Amino acid sequence: MFKFIAIIDKSHIIREGLTVLLRGANLCQRIGSLEHPDEWSPAFKDAEPDLVIINPDLWQKGEGKRGGHISEKTIIVGLIYQYHDKEMLAQFDETIYITDSGETIVNKLRHLQKHNKPPATQSLRHAKKTF
Repeated sequence: MFKFIAIIDKSHIIREGLTVLLRGANLCQRIGSLEHPDEWSPAFKDAEPDLVIINPDLWQKGEGKRGGHISEKTIIVGLIYQYHDKEMLAQFDETIYITDSGETIVNKLRHLQKHNKPPATQSLRHAKKTF
């Protein structure tokens, strides 16, 4: 079980839907939700998420600074609901699509939890310092 999962997306409906799904699947002890990466410091100053689910548009556009906020151990998952090129998607440890069933999303996150992190994480850590 993850101790803490953070969800970052501009859509309140998306954030709330994922929160309900993750709680129902008993995947984590705590869930945090942000509309924008710039809210990171005040929201999560006392806890480091094990997993961050983020809309790649927020990552790609550099709307927030990664800085020292996220540990190298944190798993990063892209939440996909529009086209992104393969190079962008390769930067994430995993991707979940808005068209994925709840079961598929839960299975992908459980796989990450069980197998720690795939090698793609390293390219993410060094590719862009935007978050």
